[in-house]
Amino acid sequence: MTEDLIIFYSRTGSTRTVAEKLKELLDCDIIEITDKKPRRGFLKAIGCSIDAIKKNLTDIEYNKKDLKKYNRIFIMTPIWASNIPPAIRTFLTLEKSDILNYKLILTYKGSDINKPIKEISEILDTYPSNTFDIIHKDIKSGSFMLNLNGMTK
Repeated sequence: MTEDLIIFYSRTGSTRTVAEKLKELLDCDIIEITDKKPRRGFLKAIGCSIDAIKKNLTDIEYNKKDLKKYNRIFIMTPIWASNIPPAIRTFLTLEKSDILNYKLILTYKGSDINKPIKEISEILDTYPSNTFDIIHKDIKSGSFMLNLNGMTK
């Protein structure tokens, strides 16, 4: 069994920044989920929130891996309007039977983090072994790096 895998979705690049730093620290495999629906720009951001609130699924692309071969999976996602993005919801729905042990890392600007934790746990039928949250201002300043080691334990 391989040690670690990072799975992430990032619309603006904030979650990607954390995922890439964690990958450097762990020297592990990584899967980036891409949403095929255009989501850049201010008006599209409003649509993102609506899709998240409605719990919509979307068309996604990602490099398929055998998730069962990993000891730990780090699922990283932004929070949109106190919900998970459609790309993460779609991925988890498609792959839930193969996600055995996961840690959850949420990036956000100020949303409620408990609702997305519950939502992901319900999709996967299990709670994460650990949950971490990183506010966007800490990503921009780089201060999230101070807590990165704690996420790997």
